[in-house]
Amino acid sequence: MLRSISFTTFAAVACVAVLIPATAPAAALSGLGVVPNPFSPNGDGTYDQTAVRYELSAYSDVEVTVVDSTMSEVIQLWADWADSGAHVHWWDGTADARAVPDGVYTVIVRAHPVGEDWEESSVTVTVDTAPIDISELSAVPNLFTPDGDGIADSTFLTVRTTDGAGTGTASVDILDADEEVVRALYTGAGAESIGVWWNGLDDDAAAVDDGSFWVLVQTLDAAGNTDEDQILVDLDLDPPSVGIDYPDTLTEFRVDSTSAVLAGWAYDRSGISAIEIAFGDGDWIDVVFSGDDTVRWEYAVNCSVCIPDSLDESHIVYYRAHDGVVTADGEGHYNGNGTSTPQFDLIYDVAGPKHVASEVDDDDNVYYPGETITISTEWDDGGYDLTADFSDVDSEYDAEDVSVSGGTAGTYTVTYPISSQALAPVSSADVEISATDAFGRSETDASVSVSIAVSTGGPTGLALDRNWFDPTAGEMLEISLGQYEGAVSVDLYSLGGALVRSLELESASSVNWDGRNEDGDYVASGVYFVRIETDEGDAVRKVAVVK
Repeated sequence: MLRSISFTTFAAVACVAVLIPATAPAAALSGLGVVPNPFSPNGDGTYDQTAVRYELSAYSDVEVTVVDSTMSEVIQLWADWADSGAHVHWWDGTADARAVPDGVYTVIVRAHPVGEDWEESSVTVTVDTAPIDISELSAVPNLFTPDGDGIADSTFLTVRTTDGAGTGTASVDILDADEEVVRALYTGAGAESIGVWWNGLDDDAAAVDDGSFWVLVQTLDAAGNTDEDQILVDLDLDPPSVGIDYPDTLTEFRVDSTSAVLAGWAYDRSGISAIEIAFGDGDWIDVVFSGDDTVRWEYAVNCSVCIPDSLDESHIVYYRAHDGVVTADGEGHYNGNGTSTPQFDLIYDVAGPKHVASEVDDDDNVYYPGETITISTEWDDGGYDLTADFSDVDSEYDAEDVSVSGGTAGTYTVTYPISSQALAPVSSADVEISATDAFGRSETDASVSVSIAVSTGGPTGLALDRNWFDPTAGEMLEISLGQYEGAVSVDLYSLGGALVRSLELESASSVNWDGRNEDGDYVASGVYFVRIETDEGDAVRKVAVVK
């Protein structure tokens, strides 16, 4: 309230009296304000108190009082003398240690400087502890499939609040399972009703993965009060997961009888509406299943041409599951189409392994020590456990050196590297091949003949000058190379295959061995193998050392 201006009467020197107004004193109270306004003394740490601020130009007796709408005193914040300058008094929204009701209050500040009249100023402040309530939050449809077919490609989110005047703010965000924001759909002024679409894209306009997402709505009023609500929406674009319970591998279902029961499972968050099976190019067949989002299914089928112990039968089986979402074709999402449809081989394996044919992959079927034997062997089916025995071929045979590959359509490849110490003079030997199926049935009658050249070959005219010699008597073994005069290497082995000595020459027509080993000592009496390697071929000869 402004003070009235007073006038002072001055007497004139003459007989005429003139009234001249005096200068009004400056106001002692100014700058009254309340911050924040409104405020929300609800203990949440935001705008819980408000500050009453004003300035005095002179030392004054000051009263700061809060009154309600009926001008009744609620609380007196200050009643004492105060120096000139800025002053602040805090109010926490209580009176007599109790929270006051929400509403509009008036803060009245009265100041009485020394020798002056009382001055008064007032300001209103709003106490607001009630947030903007979210009265409704819905998503239609709750399950949507943004696949571009024109049906349920997006979901519409409806938010209703008590902010009829639109004085607050609101936000609508999409959160993933980790509570990270993937899409900020709306941030702005509050309203009594907000509607917004979500089409399954994130803030970078990229499609999000299938899953359940939180729709989080938050409101904020001028007093810092907040409210939030959330619901789940389900985005389902992927087809169901579906599988077969395989007894052996992930690509085939093999049974040793003329009937089979196919069994498996399927899962989809949207539920399973159908499971189908097709044999080869045949029609899709509905399969009975049970369960909700995770289901179990079975289908019994019989072999049509099986003859135990002689004739098997196999089928390519395709299988798929349809989920419960609404699509334009009415079939929902399902696993694959054409070549991408899940499949497996159903094999009625009623007969044991049957050998068809085997042969060595060499024109003359002649192998030398150190070379690799390759055998192609054909059986009635793939997937057999094949073994091959080369013990009659190689005196240093090691079963771990046998390698078996292939098996597609029953054709296998067997390889074996002949030991370089395989010096026993064998002209030919049989390699025994056996096959065992998944049910333990074996066939062991398959074999292939392999020829090993250990005593022939080498350049024309190759010969030893003797069959035995006594090195201690000064005798030497001469190895004549005939007309060959190129590089030659000679390796001497014991009868057990141990390397005794190596001789190498760049050019020679003959090579001599003095019966000594690499250490220069005479070898013991016994039979030794002489392996001669030249550019014109290799050969193995045998000689006896007699002392």
